Amino acid sequence: MKYRMFAPLAAAAALALGGGVAEAHNTTFQTNVEFQSEYPGAGNDTGLAGQVSSQRAGCVPNRTVKVFAIFQNGSRELVDIARTSDNGAFAGIGDFDNAVDALAKVTRKNIGGSGHRHICGRASDTLVNGMM
Repeated sequence: MKYRMFAPLAAAAALALGGGVAEAHNTTFQTNVEFQSEYPGAGNDTGLAGQVSSQRAGCVPNRTVKVFAIFQNGSRELVDIARTSDNGAFAGIGDFDNAVDALAKVTRKNIGGSGHRHICGRASDTLVNGMM
């Protein structure tokens, strides 16, 4: 009989202390992107390869990377949209004629479950004077 009275009190105390109830939360993880190499493509196309990295493993695979050509007047043109491999490698291939630089931009990604926003942050890298 005494145990029947104690059980509801113990459950109420656990809930009052925060146990047993999951709360939604937001967490952000830093992402980095880096161009690593330039290689010739078919015709006038040029390929640019790079790597996405993060301290959070889930922030590396299947990330969207937008590759832009940057021109002398400062304007940009989207050349390719790539996806990272399981280890974060990506390659953007396209026409970089008359471009003086290239820019890679990684978009944000939510890898959290229901009620948990685990955000992999944005990142960018510029390949300065790397275009031929």
